[in-house]
Amino acid sequence: CLRDRFKIPSIAAFLVAGILVGPVGFKLITDPKNIDTIAELGFILLLFMIGIEIDVRKIARSGKMIILSGVFQYPLTVLFGFGIVKLLIWVGLGSLFPGSYDALYFGIFIAGSSTLLVMKVFQENYELDTESGHLSLGILVFQDIWAVIVLTLQPTFASLEIMTVLVSLFGMFLL
Repeated sequence: CLRDRFKIPSIAAFLVAGILVGPVGFKLITDPKNIDTIAELGFILLLFMIGIEIDVRKIARSGKMIILSGVFQYPLTVLFGFGIVKLLIWVGLGSLFPGSYDALYFGIFIAGSSTLLVMKVFQENYELDTESGHLSLGILVFQDIWAVIVLTLQPTFASLEIMTVLVSLFGMFLL
């Protein structure tokens, strides 16, 4: 088993297996419709597994620490990644980042993490019910909220139109 041989969480093993059987790997599955269907079903099942494991009351008991960390961690990490790219451009490595939004996207990329992957590691090590497990899970839930906000705003990066952004955010919060 891939998971046991390389000592990786089962979810990471599933992702590697998907890459191996897909069009990038051994090309056993190449039809885009099949890939989309399998990916969507897998995503739904994984979200279901997360939903079963999350106890919002336990997370909320950690209180102020989770809220402060969750609100500030993502934007500060985006700012850090943005700064790193700007520094690399300043020292002459601008050719690595030719796009006008590369610094912002790099910051967003490093700010996000896989809630599912981290949760599975905590679950497999029986650490989900620990204080660090609750804190980490709470921060990851905030990261996911931030990710939804970023995905809502991303199409308008080139020309931020306040009404479009407000309608998108309203729709997101309504859902």
